Amino acid sequence: MGIDSLLYRIMLVAHIGSVVVAIGGIIAHGAYHAAAFRAAAPQTAAVLLDAAGPARRSAEWALYGVIPTGIVLVAFSDDTFSYLDLWVMIGIVAWLGIISALHGAVRPAVTKLGERATELASGGSTSADSDGDRLESDSTAQGIAGRLVIGEVTIQVLGVVALVAMIWKPGG
Repeated sequence: MGIDSLLYRIMLVAHIGSVVVAIGGIIAHGAYHAAAFRAAAPQTAAVLLDAAGPARRSAEWALYGVIPTGIVLVAFSDDTFSYLDLWVMIGIVAWLGIISALHGAVRPAVTKLGERATELASGGSTSADSDGDRLESDSTAQGIAGRLVIGEVTIQVLGVVALVAMIWKPGG
């Protein structure tokens, strides 16, 4: 088929589109999470976390589409590119790390932070470490937010690593 074929170029557009939607959604939901954590009232935090849901889901689905389209691109390249090329392996490992951070840290932390915001908003806080005024002043929420930040930073760093590898193709 080769890298000059129409089908290859269509898959390339799909691959790049998946990356753009994934990166945009990740940045958007990171901004929503930060705003929710700093919100003046737990009710506002719960609403903001809820509002981030569609952007997060769109980013996740786009992220899931990145690797299949990339694999198809290598297959369609007629040996121009190989799965053993360093830059391809870096991209695959980075993608696996991103998915791991998403499912291991970000999604559970967002769920727990939303539950904590709802609990504080309803006045049902059972811990003495909350003044009930702000999500960021609650030590339980601070711990959850710390895990969320670690996951989101991991995703962003690995995304940059993958992007740099795809652009400059080290070892390729």
